[in-house]
Amino acid sequence: MTTATPPSAADLTNKSALGCLKQALLHRKFGLLCLRASKHALSAKHLQTSLDALPTADTAFHLGLAYYGLRPDRLADAERAFETATRLDSGMSGAYVNLMVLKMLQGDDDGATAMATRALEIKSDCPEAVMNLSNILRSRGAREEAISLVWRHIQDFHPHHEAQRDSSAATIDVSEMPSDDGSLADTPVAVVCVKWGKRYPPCYVNRLFWGVRRSLSGSSFSWEFRCYCDDGDGLADGIKTHHLPPHLTGWWGKSYLFHPDAQLEGRRCVYIDLDTVVTGPLEPLMAAYRGAFGLLGTDDIHCELAKGGYNSSVIIWTGQASLRPISTALTPAVRRYVHRFDHWLEMMVAHAHLLNQLPLPHRIVDFCQTFRTGAPRPRCVFMTGESTADGGPCEDNSGAGEGVADGESEGGAVCLPADVCLVTFPRSPKPHEVAEIRESRHDWVRQHWCGDDVASGGILPEV
Repeated sequence: MTTATPPSAADLTNKSALGCLKQALLHRKFGLLCLRASKHALSAKHLQTSLDALPTADTAFHLGLAYYGLRPDRLADAERAFETATRLDSGMSGAYVNLMVLKMLQGDDDGATAMATRALEIKSDCPEAVMNLSNILRSRGAREEAISLVWRHIQDFHPHHEAQRDSSAATIDVSEMPSDDGSLADTPVAVVCVKWGKRYPPCYVNRLFWGVRRSLSGSSFSWEFRCYCDDGDGLADGIKTHHLPPHLTGWWGKSYLFHPDAQLEGRRCVYIDLDTVVTGPLEPLMAAYRGAFGLLGTDDIHCELAKGGYNSSVIIWTGQASLRPISTALTPAVRRYVHRFDHWLEMMVAHAHLLNQLPLPHRIVDFCQTFRTGAPRPRCVFMTGESTADGGPCEDNSGAGEGVADGESEGGAVCLPADVCLVTFPRSPKPHEVAEIRESRHDWVRQHWCGDDVASGGILPEV
């Protein structure tokens, strides 16, 4: 009879170590699954257990993502996790990018710049580092330096970019373009919007259309409403749909409005973001502004930290060939490094007229600038593991400093100024968030955005 040899101490130690390793890997696997399911607290618990047993930079990085998902309470833990990732792997550019974002949220621009510099030392073509550094420069008033930085990276990525230029010379100069001196009745008028993806349901398009239709009822000129979209299902009768090219995702669909295939050349065009409420007559505004290209300035928009820039929530222009480069020069290299369509306009268009700063008969105002208080948060591009460049920038819009604030239903009703014709809702809150509050002080949102049936006590349609 053979007697089994008892395991040695070394064997037991090895088996114990192997068991611990397997447990660490299981905790990591489950933590990553929870992270993909946005179960951030559970993900952080398992990833922390895995990191304690088996420290790796990748686990620390994803632990930082889990803690970041629990913001604002666990931002300090997220920062420590990303710092751990950089200690375990000094070449992890994504960890430095996310540390840059956290520094930006803390208002530490110098610390954020240092993190961006380190990320670009590791990966010289890191788009998220370029985008965030560009945002910092803009917030510091160094817009031309930001533009030069981005052009430099575009040129390095795509040496023969057709719109490459000196940092101070835009491709399109509005000051050299003639104004439209005729009346609205002399030129076909198109009111246009862009819808891509699921962020805004069809009712946002329909309500904008209905608001425009009410506003222009009885107008002295003919007009049409167009929606450039990837899916026209659910849109109301009277809306003309045009399909967007599949590669123009998100806000980049706006660029297509200046492409000849959009069939807007020769027309007087008014673009309005979907999250805008029409509150007054548009004809006086359209009749008063006859310039070649006008849009909003960032000075009067609450969520914009960088003053002196462009915001494309509303654009008015005359369709013409000289504006085509806004679309035709938009190469993959541009989409890789340019954070927002508004920044692309700053790079391409000089001396645009700022509609919210002109003495027009009816004003365009920002909801939060006019009715809210509180500090806005910076716009940041956060890395979730792989570069966001190929699919378009992944912007962190959370914690914008607005939202549906506590006390929204407290106090008396807020009156909308009589001379306001458009109210924009960039970032947060959105019109439906304000309208859903039955006791909201902003009854005018329900009246103008939802329609008469809802304002009189009907049920708010699902959005």
